[in-house]
Amino acid sequence: MWLLVVQDRELDEDEVEPSVPPGLNSLSGAQRALADFVRLDPDLLAAAAAASDPLIVKTPSTAILRRWVKGLPEADKDTLLLRILQGEGALLRSEMLRRLHGGSSARAAEGSRTVGELLAGGETAWAEGQEEARRRETKERLRREKAAAAAQSQRLDLLARDPESAWEQVDTLIEKKRPREYDAATALLDDLHALAAQNDDLAAFSERMTELRELNARKTSLIDRFDRVKLRDQSYCGSVSSRGVRPPAKGREVTASIGIWAQGGLTDDVTTAHAYYY
Repeated sequence: MWLLVVQDRELDEDEVEPSVPPGLNSLSGAQRALADFVRLDPDLLAAAAAASDPLIVKTPSTAILRRWVKGLPEADKDTLLLRILQGEGALLRSEMLRRLHGGSSARAAEGSRTVGELLAGGETAWAEGQEEARRRETKERLRREKAAAAAQSQRLDLLARDPESAWEQVDTLIEKKRPREYDAATALLDDLHALAAQNDDLAAFSERMTELRELNARKTSLIDRFDRVKLRDQSYCGSVSSRGVRPPAKGREVTASIGIWAQGGLTDDVTTAHAYYY
């Protein structure tokens, strides 16, 4: 396969490509499997296929097929039937259609690009593919974030009706001492934290969070879950929003270094921040 030789850099970059066969943009399953098997660079293949004409396969009418079959010699018909019985039906159809049309209806295009141009085209195709993948990932991430924000907004609306019941549910879940219930309690506390930030009531939340951590200090797996979602004690009661660090309504402001804040798990994208201590 000529493209494999190009891929392995075994040809001079000024050498011109041979004729480009039709249908490189629409390979069959078997052809793609072969390309994968020999590890042909898909970006190089895409660059080569840019100059490939489409493979046009005309499907004749039933009347035309009937007349053509009637005109076949009896010996050919016997051979065709035998090959069908031997399991060659799928291949035989393509072969017979080519025979009916007198060969492929598309011809190879005259090659005009150099090896160096093909290699450069493959690199461009790779870069474009990477950029497209990044765009898809960004779009999907934004979609997930939007969906998560909408779901949390609905949960916070429900929590706002009776937050005390939610705190009681947290206690009930923790008392079960099972991983699944620990996860559920942590998720509920995370929403309660968001609700407190929304209502500028982080001081009260932090106080209750401190008490909860002290009561369950020996439950290391639970405390670890708290730490992973940054549910810390009242020394760290600033909140993070889309506008950056939002402090609670009251408190004494002091400047903290990025190292302290990173340890507290609140922010990592500013050089200084503000902590509020009570």
